[in-house]
Amino acid sequence: MKRFHNNIWMLVFLFIPQNLLSQVWLTEFDIPEGRTMTPAECFSADNGSAMLAVGRTSESSDYTRYCKGVVAKVDADGNSVMREIQVEGMDMKYLCGTQLDNGGFIVFGLYDDSLHADTSLYQRYLRADVFDNELNLLHTKTFRTDVGGYGGIYHDDPFRNGHLWCAKNDVGNVVLVSEPAYFVSIPPVGYYVRNFRFYEFDDMGDTLRSNTIFSESGFYYVDRLFKTPNENNLACLTVGSSGEFYWIVDSNLNVEKKFRIRPVHNGVTCSDARCDGHWYDGNQLIIDMEWHTGTGNDVLYQHSLHKFKLDSNCQLTAELHLPCADSTNWAPYSVNTAYVNDSTIFAITYSGSWWAANDTYQLNITLVDKDLNLLGRKVIKKQDYCFVCDQPVPLYPNGCFLPIDLFSGSNYQGEGFQRYEVLPVFRDEIVITWDVVDEHQNVETYGTAFPNPTNGTLNIPVEGITPDVSRIRIFNVIGQKCLDSNIGKNGNLITIDTQNLEAGVYAYQIVSGSDVLVSGKFIKQ
Repeated sequence: MKRFHNNIWMLVFLFIPQNLLSQVWLTEFDIPEGRTMTPAECFSADNGSAMLAVGRTSESSDYTRYCKGVVAKVDADGNSVMREIQVEGMDMKYLCGTQLDNGGFIVFGLYDDSLHADTSLYQRYLRADVFDNELNLLHTKTFRTDVGGYGGIYHDDPFRNGHLWCAKNDVGNVVLVSEPAYFVSIPPVGYYVRNFRFYEFDDMGDTLRSNTIFSESGFYYVDRLFKTPNENNLACLTVGSSGEFYWIVDSNLNVEKKFRIRPVHNGVTCSDARCDGHWYDGNQLIIDMEWHTGTGNDVLYQHSLHKFKLDSNCQLTAELHLPCADSTNWAPYSVNTAYVNDSTIFAITYSGSWWAANDTYQLNITLVDKDLNLLGRKVIKKQDYCFVCDQPVPLYPNGCFLPIDLFSGSNYQGEGFQRYEVLPVFRDEIVITWDVVDEHQNVETYGTAFPNPTNGTLNIPVEGITPDVSRIRIFNVIGQKCLDSNIGKNGNLITIDTQNLEAGVYAYQIVSGSDVLVSGKFIKQ
C-alpha cells in the first residue's frame, strides 16, 4: 500500500476530542515546500522522555528521488528539532540509529547515485553519522558495501527500514547488521542472495571489526537487532520464505544459536508473517507478528503477540490474538507495539475501507500486559481521513508516542492534505479499568451484572473463585473481545469502568480453564 507524507510534522491529532489528551502539542518542522518526509525507524531517547525518528526527505511527486537523510527529535513537552543531511550528487536515506552512552546518537544510512526503483537496487555506500543530543553533526564515516563479490545492500521497498538494524552491546559499542547481496541469473529470471554482515562501531563512528555470516537458502530480511538477557550477546529476528528465526549472536559477531519461532494458530502454521516488536521479560522473549491469508479484496490480516521461553527449544508460553477491528471492511493491518512497562504494552494496528467509497481509516489501540492479558482497546477514526501508524515509541512512565501518517481520503470535502503527526497516548486514556474488591454490604445475585443498563461503572458479584486461574472477558455484539485478563486478586465484586466502550450490547464471562463460571449480558448506554 502506498504511504503518504508531506512537509509538515505536527504534534497534534486535530480531530480527537481534547478530553482524550492530557496536553496539546503543536510542533512544525521546517521542510521546504514540495518535499515530504518518510521515517524508516523511530526509537526511544533520553530515558523514554523523547522520540527520535530517522529517515529521508524527498520530492513530494516521487518518494524515491532527490533524497536527503533526515533526523528529527521530539520530547514529552512538545519541543522538537530536525536536521537534513545531503550528499552532493547522491540520493541518501537514514535507516536506523541508537542513542550513545554520552547522550548523542549514531545514525546509519545508505546512499548511491540513484535510489530509484527504475535503476539499480544495490546501494553501494554505507554511512555512519554521529550527532550530539541537539542533532548537530559531529563525525561522518563512509564504507563501501560492494566488496567481497557483493553488489551492495539490496533495497527493494522504499517504505520499509531497508535492511539495516543496530543495537548497543555490553561494552557500549554499537553493532550494525546489514544485508550484502549479489544477483544470481537463472534465465528467464533470477534472484538475490542475501547474507549478514555485522559491524562493531565505537562512539566516534569508527569500525572496530566486522564479520560476514552466510545465511541459509530462502533468507529474506532482518527485522530487528537487540540485546539478549545475557548482555554479552545480541539477537536478531529474521523473516523470510523459510520461516521466522531468532538468532543469538555472540560477542565475536558469530551466530551461536538459531531458533525457528513461526507460531501455529488454530492448528495452521502462520504464513506470510513478519515480526515487528521485541522485548525481554527475564528469560522470555515477547514479539508481535503479522500474517495474512487470501489475496486482493479477500485478504485477511491477523495480528498476534507471542511469548517464548528462551530455553533449548525456544518454547511458546503465551500468545494473544488481537481483536479484529469494527466498522470497516478491511482487516486490521501492520501490527506495531511499544513495551512501556510490565503492565503497559501498546499494540497498534490500522484498518479501513480501502476499496470502499468513503476511504475511512481507523486506528486500533490495544493495551496488554507482559503476561499477554488483553486489558482494553480504543478506536480512533474520522470519516474521509486516512491514517497509518508505524513504530509506536514508549513514552515513560505510562504512555507512548504514535507517529502517524495522516492524509485526506478521496471523498474529503476540503482541500486535500498530507502530513505527518505524532500523537501522545497514555494508558489511562484507553484502558477499560477494572478491579476486584471486597464488598461487605449486600450485593445483587451472584454473577448478575448491575446496574444494567449502565453508562459508567458495571459491577459483577463473584464469590469463591480462584483468582490465579480465573479470567474476566467482555465481548461486543459481534463477538470481538474488548477485555480478556487474569483476575489475579481475591474479592467478591468485580467493578468495571465502561467509559471507553461504545454504546451497545455486550457479553461478559468469568472463566476458569475451559469452564465458564459466570456469564451474562449488559447494555452500555
